[in-house]
Amino acid sequence: MPIRQPSTMADLLVWHRAFLAGEEPDHHETEVHCGWYKTKEIKGGPWVPAKIYISREICPETGELLCDERFRLDINGIEFDPYDRWTFLRPISREGYDALIQRQRDIPAMTATTTKLDLAEEPILP
Repeated sequence: MPIRQPSTMADLLVWHRAFLAGEEPDHHETEVHCGWYKTKEIKGGPWVPAKIYISREICPETGELLCDERFRLDINGIEFDPYDRWTFLRPISREGYDALIQRQRDIPAMTATTTKLDLAEEPILP
C-alpha cells in the first residue's frame, strides 16, 4: 500500500497564485481552492477577510496522511462550508487579507459586517 503524502503548500496554492498573476485559471462552482479571499456578508457591506485552507492529520513518525485532506473556509473568524460560499469569494493577496484584518482593528465601523456602509453619508477615518 503506497504512503499517502500530504499536499504541499505550493500545490495547494497553484490556482490562487495563477489567478493573482492574471493567468485566468479555470473557475468552477464546485471546485474550491486554498488561498486568501475577501467577501461581503451583505450587499453594500464592508469587505471581510476569508481564507480557504486544508485540515488534515499527519503521522508524526512517517509523514503519511492519516485521513483525507478537507477544505475549510474561515470568513471573518467563523467557519463555513467552502462549497456553499465559494462563488462569493474574491481572491486577494496574503497582504490584502492581513490589511482587511488590520482595517477592522483600526476602524470599528468595519466590524459591523451585516450592516450596509455608505461612505458618502458617513465617512470613516482611521
